[in-house]
Amino acid sequence: MPNLRLRRVITALCVVLLSGCSGNSPTKSHVAADPVPTQSHVATGPASIQQIAAVIRCTAKISVDATELRQGACRTDQGEYRMLTFAADTGQKSWLTEAQMYGGIYLVGKRWVVTAQSQEALQGLRAVLGGTIETGADHTGHHG
Repeated sequence: MPNLRLRRVITALCVVLLSGCSGNSPTKSHVAADPVPTQSHVATGPASIQQIAAVIRCTAKISVDATELRQGACRTDQGEYRMLTFAADTGQKSWLTEAQMYGGIYLVGKRWVVTAQSQEALQGLRAVLGGTIETGADHTGHHG
């Protein structure tokens, strides 16, 4: 279905462009952190955008509401957050594969992803939501 693929690519590009390609990110393509052991993980399973936004303490504005994924965004004093939820694990993996080619920082959980402009903003969120922090391709011009 070309429309589905096009929609995924457009969504991935929108999120990456809004989260930015940071030259301050680690030089590794993918950095997975160990889960933070805490009793308060809200999203141990699939979470809704509203649940994630509640943890961030903002109200998400939904920009994509499709069968395979939903996307929302909100702003706090910590910056802007983009939240995505997926109907299936395969959709999440496909989205991440495409999005990470363009850089960015991602907090990845079970069928949900949150992006922000800084890894620090996601680390604080990770303490409550769980998940792992991953970064996309390094766009600083250093290859090797």
